[in-house]
Formats: sequence, C-alpha cells, structure tokens
Amino acid sequence: MRDCVVVIPSLRGGPALTALVAGLVADAEVVVADNGMSPAARAAAGAAGARVLELGANVGFATAVNRAAAADRGDALVVLNDDIAPEPGFLAALVARLEDAEMASGVLLKAEQPSLIDTAGIVIDRCLGAYDHLQDLPLTALGGARAPFGPGGGAAAFRREAFERVGGYDPGFFAYFEDVDLAIRLRLAGARCALATDARAVHVGSATLGYGSVQKAVLVGASRGRIVRKYGLLRHPSSAAWVLATEALTSAELLRRHRSLRPLRARVAGFAACRERAPRPPAEVATVALRDGVSRRLRRSRRVTVAP
Repeated sequence: MRDCVVVIPSLRGGPALTALVAGLVADAEVVVADNGMSPAARAAAGAAGARVLELGANVGFATAVNRAAAADRGDALVVLNDDIAPEPGFLAALVARLEDAEMASGVLLKAEQPSLIDTAGIVIDRCLGAYDHLQDLPLTALGGARAPFGPGGGAAAFRREAFERVGGYDPGFFAYFEDVDLAIRLRLAGARCALATDARAVHVGSATLGYGSVQKAVLVGASRGRIVRKYGLLRHPSSAAWVLATEALTSAELLRRHRSLRPLRARVAGFAACRERAPRPPAEVATVALRDGVSRRLRRSRRVTVAP
C-alpha cells in the first residue's frame, strides 16, 4: 500500500470511532480531527492509536480535514466518517484504486440491511443536485457499475498531489456539499474517479445530527445556497427556472416537516455569503436526469423520521 494517512473528523467520538481507529492503525497513520470531542473521547481515540488534532472548536468538516491533511504528508489521503465499520481489506482496496485515478470512492452499506448499498459515491444532475450512487441497490449492482462523479465524504481517497493542487476542501462549506464541490474542482482539473467495489463498510448515516433533524436541514440548506451561487446556477436561463422551482419545492417540504423557516433562510444566507465564482462542470458528466433527481428527493423525504 502506498504511504497513506487517514483523516477522520469527529464531533462526538465514542465507541464507533475508537473501533474504527483500532482497525486502521496497523496499515496507516490515522489522524482524528477533533471538532469538539469530550476529553474522554479524545483519550480513547489516542489510546486506540490515533494522533488527535485538537482544533479548539467545531470548525466544520472541510476545515477539519484540511488542517489534519496539512499535518501529515502521506501520498494517499483517505477521508472517512467516524460512524463506519469497515470490512476486512477496506483500506487496501480503497487506496489501490488510486493507481489509476486521482480520487476513489468506497462503498458504504446500510446498517439496518448490509446487503443493500447506502452510497457508492456521488452522482449529479446538470443543476448540481447531488445523489448517492447506487443507493438502495443490492451488492450485485457493483458488478460492472460505472464510477461515480466523485467520492462522498464518508469513504474517500485522494492522491495528495491532486487534492492540494485544487486547494483541498472549500472551507466556505461548514458541512455537506463540500465533497460535491471538491469533486467538481478536481474534475475540472482533469482528475478521474474510480469505484473501489471491494472497499466496503457499514454506515450508520447522519449519526452526528440525525438524518431528519432541522439542524441538518439548516446546514444542508446553507451549503446548497453556496453551490448555487458559486457555480452561477441562476445566471443561466436553462438552469435558473429549474433551480428556483426545485429549491422552492424542497423548502416547502422542509417547512411542512419541521414547521420552521430556518432551512429556507439558511439557503438564502448561504447564497448571499458566497463570494467565490467557479465554472460549471460540462453537462455530459451529469448522469442523473433532473426529473429523476426530483423523484429521488421526494422518495427520500417520505422515508425521513423527523428529529428535533
């Protein structure tokens, strides 16, 4: 295996993180980016073999990864969520795909039904809506599956040179969509993404904030607003009407679900706060049709259990 560093941002730590670290330290340097863990959680991660980078506050996913990556010089950079349980050979299989691509995605399985795929990376529509590749499909779907647009933040590997060449994650994203943004910039720089079909891990999913929490909806909204502004989605007549319609539909559903305007306000605030401008990826990399994307969002919304 090439020289490898694994970065795991964590807000809460706990037994899942400790077990994850213990299973990886024999094969790689493991750095836990401490976004607010308790002293006990920090001590447990350190005792399991991780180097714990104390950040002093919750600086968000993107900034935490960037700082941890800068603290180590491995040729391969692996970014993992703290709520996954890898199968044997996970890390080796993930890093091996960097031999023929600049980024690679692992496969996360549903905790409640590990025979089904939770995500195998990110795919996008032409308005930069992002979706989990192969979600809810059986493991047999991995046979002959195309590679995703990019890896998600839960199980990603990058050649360090490529990651640093584009500036790493955009720290303007506190949480969510930072993986989409990085994949866009890497693709525009000519990078390829591979799917590591044998790099599998069980994924709890949204263990930090809760899948249906209003806190998550607010963070997702702010990041979605930033994506819309950064890539000029409202400047093009072909996309502006569709973006406005889908964002209005999403906001209406979140208002119904949470009885709160906070997710909508977060979208507006994220849009207004973004000062960066970047070119959009070419249309041919979008593998999800717009109508199919809306259907996916609605199906996902109906499955959500609202959390406070």
